[in-house]
Amino acid sequence: MRFSTFISAAATLMAGVEGYLFSVGVPKTIKAGEVFNASVTAGSLGVRQDVMVWGYTRYDYEWNNFPSIGSVGNIFAKTNLNEVLTGSYLGTIPNLKIPEGTQPGDYAIQAVILGYSGVYNQPSLETYFWNVTIGDVTSEERNWLQYTGENKRSCAVGA
Repeated sequence: MRFSTFISAAATLMAGVEGYLFSVGVPKTIKAGEVFNASVTAGSLGVRQDVMVWGYTRYDYEWNNFPSIGSVGNIFAKTNLNEVLTGSYLGTIPNLKIPEGTQPGDYAIQAVILGYSGVYNQPSLETYFWNVTIGDVTSEERNWLQYTGENKRSCAVGA
């Protein structure tokens, strides 16, 4: 194999490597109507993540009444990940806000991420879940979720 052929093949494979969310942290307690940011760590992977749709759902932890996998609940934000995953390791998803008037209590924040991978840009959906409390103040303490965590699910779209 010629060296130029090898370099060309390697460059083609690397062209598909994009920024990927490895972990996302949201405040453990969030005040309804107050803007908060999600902290992210990112890396490189062969999946291109494009859009993240955020939602929230009330749940009862003691009664094991959790949100459905793949559901978003009440949508409160949409994030263009091309603007967030800019090649840096640490980042922020700014300007998230649970609507004012949301009743205090236990909630799940859910985010569905649309991504593409492979030569044919096979679409996939990933769902992330964070347990949070809607309360009087937005806390500095974070709930972190990693891309391999138990509160993350993914599936390929189509056949």
